[in-house]
Amino acid sequence: MPRNYHFRWRIDPGAGEPELWRPQGAPTATAIPFPVRATFEVRADSDTSGPPAVTITVDVKLIDDRPAIVRAVFDAEQGIDLDRTQQEFKWRTTLQIIVGHLTSADPATAFGRWLESDDTRPLVAATALDDDFLERIAREYLEAGRGYSAAFAAKYGISRRSAVRWVEKARARGILSRPATPGAVGGQIIDPADRVPED
Repeated sequence: MPRNYHFRWRIDPGAGEPELWRPQGAPTATAIPFPVRATFEVRADSDTSGPPAVTITVDVKLIDDRPAIVRAVFDAEQGIDLDRTQQEFKWRTTLQIIVGHLTSADPATAFGRWLESDDTRPLVAATALDDDFLERIAREYLEAGRGYSAAFAAKYGISRRSAVRWVEKARARGILSRPATPGAVGGQIIDPADRVPED
């Protein structure tokens, strides 16, 4: 994997008979077809027009009515940096990217469209936890209240601990204010012009 990189990714319908998934808490009309295939292409910043340094293909299908990764393939002509891949590639975050995109995107444009990022943070964290996504999470958190972690776990197919981390990251980015009482649920969405990330 290149030291500094950017990546693009897309989601396409997977092979097999489509099965509709309705996320808990989503509008009744929301139905996402599975299986799906996500493709991540990683390129060095110095060679953005050349072939990908690494291509990761991930297949997701419904298992017990929840999205699950059933297959992942890594292709790297120059070899895979095992130490860095172990450190930076997060299976659960990869699933978060896929499910988060499908539950928030316009169904007409959710599939077959490359999404680009020039972020040099770890591969799978960059798109999933950008400011737009975290602001949406913060708003859903304020609406859900004390039961937010269970609601997020059901909606996004993540652990409750990951749900707590998402909210904490929104606070750390200056998107969501901290409640007056430490450990309490609450806060306010901070206007973008007034946001100051915490040290």
